[in-house]
Amino acid sequence: YLPNQQVSFSPFQLDPIHKRILKTAELCSIPKNHLKYLAVDDLTYSVFHPNYRLIDILNLSWAVPIQHLPSLLASYHSDGLVANCKSLPPKLRVLAKQFEEFCCIGPFLRKDE
Repeated sequence: YLPNQQVSFSPFQLDPIHKRILKTAELCSIPKNHLKYLAVDDLTYSVFHPNYRLIDILNLSWAVPIQHLPSLLASYHSDGLVANCKSLPPKLRVLAKQFEEFCCIGPFLRKDE
């Protein structure tokens, strides 16, 4: 991410960043491929973009209060979340595992399952 900008990032030297993102995903048993409804932010999207219907949490936050994100993701049977830890509110961040600046949460399951 660029200094003093919470969501902007440089398109240069992304390989080491992508490796950290994938290492973070591994902490939550999230593979790189064959995912559905994975929640991502603008930077982690670039790692997982070939997957089915990624959910950008930064865009989603305009429509859905962030505290409702876990229940929304559970209703979609989301395979999890991988994003910059700064983009997660405290109530969601406590559910996450962290590797450097990135956080992950494993699959979201509906409470009735």
